[in-house]
Amino acid sequence: MKETQAQFHWQNLETIKYALDNSLMPHQQVKQLINAIDTLQRDLQQGLRIDTIPPRKPN
Repeated sequence: MKETQAQFHWQNLETIKYALDNSLMPHQQVKQLINAIDTLQRDLQQGLRIDTIPPRKPN
């Protein structure tokens, strides 16, 4: 995934979290959904780190 794509998806997830936080949904449901989004964002962030780590040079 390209960095621009990742940033686009990250911003969309942040927008969804904001909308959930300001919704009239029950608090417990909002917490569960935001936790799920946080997990997706952590996975996305970790995947980006892996993609940006240069390969090791042989000794």
